[in-house]
Amino acid sequence: MAAAAAAAAPPAAPGPAVREGDTVIWDVNGDKQALVVVDGKSRVKLGTTFFSAAPLIGCPFGAMFTLSADGSSLERTQYTPLPDWDLPDDKPDFNTRTNDKLVQNDANQTLSAAEIEAMKASGAAGADIVAALAANSATFAAKTEFSQEKYKKKKAKKYIQLATVRRPSGATVAEAYFANSPAKTNYLRADTLALLLTLANVGAHARVLVVESCGGLVSAAALERTGGGLSPGSGVASAWVGGAAAKKPSLEIWRSFNFSQQQRAGLRFAPLATLLEEAQQAAQQAQQQGQQDNGQQQQQGDGQQQQQQQQQQQQQQQGAAAAAGDEAEPMQQDGQLQEGEQQQQQAEQPPANQAAQQQPAAAAAGAGGPRPPFNSCILAAPGVSPLALVRHVLPLLAPSASLAVYSPWAQPLAEALDALRGQGQVANLALSEAWWREMQVLPLRTHPTMNMNHGGGYILSATVLAQK
Repeated sequence: MAAAAAAAAPPAAPGPAVREGDTVIWDVNGDKQALVVVDGKSRVKLGTTFFSAAPLIGCPFGAMFTLSADGSSLERTQYTPLPDWDLPDDKPDFNTRTNDKLVQNDANQTLSAAEIEAMKASGAAGADIVAALAANSATFAAKTEFSQEKYKKKKAKKYIQLATVRRPSGATVAEAYFANSPAKTNYLRADTLALLLTLANVGAHARVLVVESCGGLVSAAALERTGGGLSPGSGVASAWVGGAAAKKPSLEIWRSFNFSQQQRAGLRFAPLATLLEEAQQAAQQAQQQGQQDNGQQQQQGDGQQQQQQQQQQQQQQQGAAAAAGDEAEPMQQDGQLQEGEQQQQQAEQPPANQAAQQQPAAAAAGAGGPRPPFNSCILAAPGVSPLALVRHVLPLLAPSASLAVYSPWAQPLAEALDALRGQGQVANLALSEAWWREMQVLPLRTHPTMNMNHGGGYILSATVLAQK
């Protein structure tokens, strides 16, 4: 894959146009994708020649480029050379011809290779070459309309070089890596990635825990789905098995997504041991806070009992003073009552410094990415036992959190499903297989394509239960 892993600073916010330092997907004829970092030194390939990527700077995502007439440079184009598949319904000979008597033979094409090269040298456009090939074919006129369009499309891929500048996203980056270097992402297909995000219930403002060995693709796609930095504490924590001394796996694919500084603030990298320590500290703090609250309630209860006893004594003294006819004593008792009410109000209100301490603590918890407990979890590390990994991360997940585990093989996930069933830790266990086949949809002709990829892997999904 022609990708330059440059560590250029991302823009403040991703815009509609390509900026210098952005990563784009160079899609040639819809068949070949390459990740390219656009700068003054990068080059892109179109046909058999490499060109400078400088013309891409400033163009919008989705712009199309083709070769110039002399084939020496790139030029923007708004013309799609492939015709539409729509055919008029009132055509008299529509769908009446058949290909049963056609014989594939090189002699059917009367235009020689030397003549085609001469047309290229004279600066003829790719569309003109395709039209000439169709006109000099002895069997083209006898083919059905569908076969004619397929013939033109096949020749257009050879003689018309059309490249599209696409924006990096979870789908496009997954497709590019699966087509060129599938081993770098553990053969994670685009539809499998989408199913993972859906079963894990990844959405805006979510706190997502990701443990992966897919190069950072899952973490980046989850951060893209959450929005990154939308709210304090939300985002993605990308973790790996081990402690601080454990070797961090390669997770550099996230740099290809052109995340802004705000989005990057929602992405955190940490070993699982660190997250488990944070979860234990959070549980201890919650326990201590509960004990303090109970102590304060007990103190408030004792203070109320003392105040009631004081009020009873004051009422008895007031009754004795009224019987003696003393007028100064009731005034003194009223003052004592007012002092008692003030003491009660002060006891009910929390100290000002305590509220001031809680606010910085909450702000610190939301800084630097999400902290446990997480409400969504994706495990995509096939090299680690799924059952051991699930049990390892369960203390980090909140009740009702969604869990999704990816593996290219069904057997490890089936064993994990059988072991977790009936343990009271998770519910709604399900094992799904990602399956995808493209369909050809044409007038009066809709059917699956002849070629398709193998299975896209398996996903174990579950919902975390509250621990007793």
